Amino acid sequence: MNTDLTIIVPPKNLKAECAVLGACLIDNSAIDQALAILKPEMFYPDAHKEMFRAITALHTERKPVDLVSISEFLERKNKLDLVGGRTYLATFEMHVLTTQNIGYYAGLVKGSWKRRELINVGRELIAQSNNADDDDGNDNGPSAAANRAQDSLRNLTIDKTKRGLVHISEIANREIDALEARSLGNIDPNPPLKTGLNAIDDVLVGFEREDLIVLGAATSKGKTALGLTILDSVINRLMPVAVFSMEMGEKSLYLRQLSIRTRDPIVPIRHLREGIRNRERFNHVLDVHTELIKKPMHLEFIPSLKPSQLASKCRAHLREVPNLALIIVDHLHEMDSDGPAGESDNAKFGRICKALKAMAGELGVPVLCLAQLNRSSDREKEREPELHDLRGSGGIEEAADVVMLIQRKRIEDVEIQDCNLIIAKNRHGETGKRQMLFVKKHARFTDVATEAQEELAYNAQGNLIG
Repeated sequence: MNTDLTIIVPPKNLKAECAVLGACLIDNSAIDQALAILKPEMFYPDAHKEMFRAITALHTERKPVDLVSISEFLERKNKLDLVGGRTYLATFEMHVLTTQNIGYYAGLVKGSWKRRELINVGRELIAQSNNADDDDGNDNGPSAAANRAQDSLRNLTIDKTKRGLVHISEIANREIDALEARSLGNIDPNPPLKTGLNAIDDVLVGFEREDLIVLGAATSKGKTALGLTILDSVINRLMPVAVFSMEMGEKSLYLRQLSIRTRDPIVPIRHLREGIRNRERFNHVLDVHTELIKKPMHLEFIPSLKPSQLASKCRAHLREVPNLALIIVDHLHEMDSDGPAGESDNAKFGRICKALKAMAGELGVPVLCLAQLNRSSDREKEREPELHDLRGSGGIEEAADVVMLIQRKRIEDVEIQDCNLIIAKNRHGETGKRQMLFVKKHARFTDVATEAQEELAYNAQGNLIG
């Protein structure tokens, strides 16, 4: 069998195309159905593309659509001969027995178009693969070609023709049902994602789907620790989380998460790295490890990740884990931009944040993105961090739905330290400052209400042998 893609006849359904165009000419009320499903480029021959463009233009202008108006429109555009003249236009109505089936025929036209697009993606991937560099670390490498192909395939699965204006009743009825469920204590069909920390949930209620949440802090002030604390709460409810780190390897992330989960005794990260000679404490760590590996947590260390690469990875992961609850990116300022070289920080990080926000909206999964504060804000010890302290803050402020900032002093001899979490931006409502505690030994955050339990656990653990 000959599989040479260059001689394959492109899939098309000319009879269905003629039926759609004929139905639009006979019954103008059918045009809205066609426009909800099709775009001009989905037709195969140029004549049909121009015909549907003319129908769309006249219908948009609220003008009657018939043989006369279409002929005059195309003649003014010098395209009447391209579609075969008035004689060919008169044949469209012969393909229509009833306009009631226009939705079915439009679906056939769209199906043929998708098959043509799939073939085009395949051809493009073959061409890019043949021309790709052996070096897989640049924009012309095999991985970059595969990512572009994956993005193209993903776009085919998104039915953009069905997106558009929605009547308020459709949204209102869905949300009032969810409100009733929450108010009666029933299961909310679309609940915000709780972080497990009252300091956050009392203000934000939780992370909404499609939200981009930026968590900013100065170097070594705990942005990764807070991110992992939130992660621990989410996976404890068996809700899947994907973590993409550009700074910390998978081993380090595992050890930090292991330490965070130890209780009575609490095992510091340092002792996990140097070894534990106390049998009781070692068995406790083994028990925590056994529980941790059952949790739906996936990690990847990938330096200089681009938003387009991240989106491709998340789409692929979502196909394997359709109930993905949260994506964590550590961190924003280690990401590479898909934009031009030499652009300003504002433009670069704004571009990245817009891409992350678009990804959250497309996937319906909140994205928690950690970010760096300018070092100048860290030197001003008494001042609370503000939005403009984020590196490249202008674009970040604009794209993010929520911005949270950590204020914590470095105090070497204090194991449980007071700190503040500042909700600097909240697209959904309230902002403000909330007090939290930072547990230094295993680098995690907790609410103030649990301070007594934390102190009791530390006092009970004694000295490790090591």
